[in-house]
Amino acid sequence: MHRSAARQSAERHPDGFDLEWLPAYAPDLNPIEQLWSHTKFSEVANVIPDGIEDLYDLVEFTINTNRRNPHLLRSFLDYTKPAF
Repeated sequence: MHRSAARQSAERHPDGFDLEWLPAYAPDLNPIEQLWSHTKFSEVANVIPDGIEDLYDLVEFTINTNRRNPHLLRSFLDYTKPAF
């Protein structure tokens, strides 16, 4: 959410939001980056597709398969938690 929209929502609903400001670029805090990394370096590593369509199909299949793996998805969320 854009910073100004988040601020407006928090002002309208002061008891409804706990805002956490993140750096503008923080891929280690974004779980989707873990999915892309896993897809790139585990699932499609060393694959030579016949064309862009085959690559697209492989990535789409891999991501759709991983969407049904709650343990894998949980690991991406756990990775983004700060170690305090």
